[in-house]
Amino acid sequence: MESIRTLNGTTNNTLALTGAVEYTAHENWKSSARMEWRGNSTSTGILGTVGFAARLTDSLTFLGRDVLSTTTTKGITGGAHLQDRLQAGFALRDSERNRWNALTLFEIKADHDNSQPLTPLRTTVGIFAATANYQISAPFTLSGRYAAKWSISGDNILASSANTQLLGGRATWDLTRKLDLGVATSTTYSLGVSSRQYGLGAEIGYQLFGNLWLSTGYNLAGFRNPDLTGEDITRKGAFIRMRFKFDENIFAPKKTASNH
Repeated sequence: MESIRTLNGTTNNTLALTGAVEYTAHENWKSSARMEWRGNSTSTGILGTVGFAARLTDSLTFLGRDVLSTTTTKGITGGAHLQDRLQAGFALRDSERNRWNALTLFEIKADHDNSQPLTPLRTTVGIFAATANYQISAPFTLSGRYAAKWSISGDNILASSANTQLLGGRATWDLTRKLDLGVATSTTYSLGVSSRQYGLGAEIGYQLFGNLWLSTGYNLAGFRNPDLTGEDITRKGAFIRMRFKFDENIFAPKKTASNH
């Protein structure tokens, strides 16, 4: 519980109540939930989050999460603003040969704003993305990405919709144990509209220590679409990015040697 009281100036006292619960006892699935209520003299808000993760097989894991937020403005012209973000996806890790690795994501984002009664706005966005890596040989890895975005927006008078898709590929070659070279290409296009953009670039990466890599590169051509690319390294020009490899053993206690 949090209580904020104004001592001087315009009074805007706030009260917040928060609760959360996690279940981690099961070997193959975990879940969590969190709820927060916050109110003051001008508005009240509710924020709720639920999450679920399950190990379906030794190689396949399911992840799901939903975040719901509502804000209600007090007063004669008050209204409600609702935002919801639902995410679900699968993670594939080849536990036998370690050749295939893949991630998929399906996301729905809804934003309904009725806080302005004369011009209420409603936006719904759906995103599907899939990324896969395949290690052809020890130093050479290929990766591909496909993503699609559907969006519908409008008010009481007008409505519009759009569909955008992305295709991308990357080839990475380990020059040494700490140095790698990568080449990437991608394209994004809109259905029903003669609109297409391309990206082409190269990068070189260095393993700073452990599982941390620092890469720098340059895109001869590019574009920006964070919802589809997942990271802003498709824009034209120079870029720097960091990569970190981790698994469930990263937080495991280190073993100490002992003499018997």
